[in-house]
Amino acid sequence: MLANDQRRPGMTLIELLVVIAILSLLIALLLPAVQQAREAARRAQCRNNLKQIGLALHNYHDTHRTFPMGYCAGMPYVDGAVDTAPGWSWASYILPQLDQAPVYNEFNWSGLPATITAIQKNLPVYLCPTDLTQNGPINVPDENNATVLKAAASSYAGVCGSDSVSPESKDGDGTLFRNSSVRIAHVTDGASQTIIVGERMFCISRGVWAAAVNNGTITPGPMNYSKSTTEHGPAATLVLVHSHLNNTKEDDKDPGLEHYSSLHYGGSHVLFADGSVHFIRDVPTDHKTAGFANQSKILEALGTRSGNEVIPGDWVN
Repeated sequence: MLANDQRRPGMTLIELLVVIAILSLLIALLLPAVQQAREAARRAQCRNNLKQIGLALHNYHDTHRTFPMGYCAGMPYVDGAVDTAPGWSWASYILPQLDQAPVYNEFNWSGLPATITAIQKNLPVYLCPTDLTQNGPINVPDENNATVLKAAASSYAGVCGSDSVSPESKDGDGTLFRNSSVRIAHVTDGASQTIIVGERMFCISRGVWAAAVNNGTITPGPMNYSKSTTEHGPAATLVLVHSHLNNTKEDDKDPGLEHYSSLHYGGSHVLFADGSVHFIRDVPTDHKTAGFANQSKILEALGTRSGNEVIPGDWVN
C-alpha cells in the first residue's frame, strides 16, 4: 500500500439529510403529476366504456328495431319493488354486442337471476376504473338485509327519464325503463339531446349490471355521503337512475341512490342516445342558466325522450 494513500471520506449526516430533503421535495412535486396522469387514463377508459356501451345499444337497435328494455318484468305492476321478476336488465341484453356472448349464453332467460352464476362475473366494460369496487360479487340484500343473491357490481345505470318518474315507476319518459321498447324514432327531442346511460358509482350506490332483482334492494356504498347502513332503495334502482341530480349531497328522498355520480374531479360522464359521450359538470343546484331554474332542470330535460325542451349547449363537455 502506498504511504500517501488517502481514503475518500463518506457523506456526513448533514449531507445525507440534505439529499433526503431534496428527494422528498422532488417526490412531492412529481406525485400530483403522476396521479393526474393516472386519473386522466382512468377517465379516458371510463369514457371508452360508455362509447362501447353506446355502440352495443345501437347494434342491438339495428337487430331488434328497438333499444333493450330497462328491465324485464313479467309480473303485474304493483310498486316496482316486489314485482320485477325476472328483472333482466338492459346491460344483460346487450352482452352479445359487447363481445360477451359466452356470458350471455349462460343465461336462462325464462329463469330467475338467482339461478345464473354468470351474473357474478365482473365485466370491465361495466366498471369505471376510478370507481372503488370489490373483485368478487356482492350480496344483494332485501329490505331486512337478508341476501337475495350474489351479483357483480356496475358503475353505470340506464336512464328511465326525468324527476317526474323513478326507476321503480311503471313507465318512463326516458329511454330505458320497465318493459320499455323505445325506438330511435320515439326520441323526438333528438338522440344527441337525450341521455340514455350515465355514471353511477358502485362505491356510492351499490348497483349491479345483470338485473333488477325481485325483492332485492340497492344500498349506499362506503363513499356515500349519508354513511347510512339502513337505507334501502327499490329493486329497479339496481340498474336504473332518473336524470335529476349529479353528485348530489343534499337529496332529501334518498342519499343519491337514483342519481348520477362519479369519482372523477368536477363531474360525471353520460352517454347520449346518438352514441356520443359527454362530461356533465358539477354545478351548484341553484345555478341558473339559459332560462332553466337550476342544473337539475337541465338534467331532467336531457333525460326525457320527447319533452320538446331546448337545451343550452354551454355547460356540458
